[in-house]
Amino acid sequence: MNVTPGCTLCLWNPTTRDHKLLKKRVPMCASKSLDGVKMMSYTYGMGYDGVNEDYKIVIASCFVDHEYSSEVIVYSLKTDSWKSIESNKIPPYSNYGDQHGVCVYGVLHWIADRLSVSGTKVGVIVAFDIVEDRFFLEGLAHNLSPEFLGVLDGELAMLCKVKGSTVPGFDVWVMKEYPRKETWTKMYTVNTQNLLLAEPANLCPIHIFRNGEILLEKDRDQKELVLYNPKLDSVRMLKIGGVPKWSIIESYLETLVSPNLGTTIHNALKFANSDPNSISPTATSEKELGNQYFKQKKFEQAIDCYSRSIALSPTAVAFANRAMANLKIKRYEEAENDCTEALNLDDRYIKAYSRRATARKELGKLESSLEDTESALRLEPNNQEVKKQNAEVKDLYNKEVLEKTLAGSKI
Repeated sequence: MNVTPGCTLCLWNPTTRDHKLLKKRVPMCASKSLDGVKMMSYTYGMGYDGVNEDYKIVIASCFVDHEYSSEVIVYSLKTDSWKSIESNKIPPYSNYGDQHGVCVYGVLHWIADRLSVSGTKVGVIVAFDIVEDRFFLEGLAHNLSPEFLGVLDGELAMLCKVKGSTVPGFDVWVMKEYPRKETWTKMYTVNTQNLLLAEPANLCPIHIFRNGEILLEKDRDQKELVLYNPKLDSVRMLKIGGVPKWSIIESYLETLVSPNLGTTIHNALKFANSDPNSISPTATSEKELGNQYFKQKKFEQAIDCYSRSIALSPTAVAFANRAMANLKIKRYEEAENDCTEALNLDDRYIKAYSRRATARKELGKLESSLEDTESALRLEPNNQEVKKQNAEVKDLYNKEVLEKTLAGSKI
């Protein structure tokens, strides 16, 4: 995707196979016309605003004059117009890197360098809420330095260089409970020596699949792709012909919303129902819409979306997401049942154990709740959130046992 100022953009939906050529060209940046101003980098991102039912494109440019500054413009598909974000609302960054924005829970994320008070560059994750059109910094724990952002099992993930090791590689981290920085959890380490790379710096991750496999671009000029399985520590070379050298390889999320039909999911569903040859709603699109509602604390609507996703294709993630929404409105029995269904589909799903433990604790099933936290810890012994949950439930359970013992001794 070319997003340089003055260019014309074309939106294409691979799922519905239609496109739209935008009438409004990408505006020229105000700083572009100033003498002595140099553009350091630019990046873009695209996401769905579930509250206003609108797709938005965000383009950010970084400049250097006497100091670092940024300009950000936002395109609305609903209004077919561009607008600028006020400069005092944009934190100063010296470089946005070359990765497009990763959208999770209605928020776009980029890796950028930010100038500290001392003037040194610090790697950060920049976040832009596409509903409220505002920036904020995503929290990083463990002094991590992100190299790549992605989505793993529906959650924000990042790849970080392995510190203090002579073996080239990177660690995969996932934010278990968005947007709480203390829930960043290391999942596994990728050894890049197995990828047969002459230069590890040439490695560019493209996508993290739900099963944990990572699609990587080995050489951008030659467009060589490899699929790495971290569980088996194996590599498979992918031979895909006909990829032009000038192209950029990207991943996308399926959606029914067409750029030519308006932007509401309701219009898309109406179209799907009226045209027998059209593509049906996907479980993924319903789940993602549910995530949008969840972020806006519209838990009833989120539950409806997750339920439709489950009806189309039952997955552990959809059941666990619906369980979380049920927990938010204190439907603990429903949450417990959803987590059980999730574990029937994936008995190694940490979130399902943790959320069922929460539901069972609220239902007074402390022994079962404790068993769930212990099951989660067996799968992920270093998960700090689950450790904390386990200690809390264990304390409550021990108190309950003690009270019953004392009550029995008085009889």
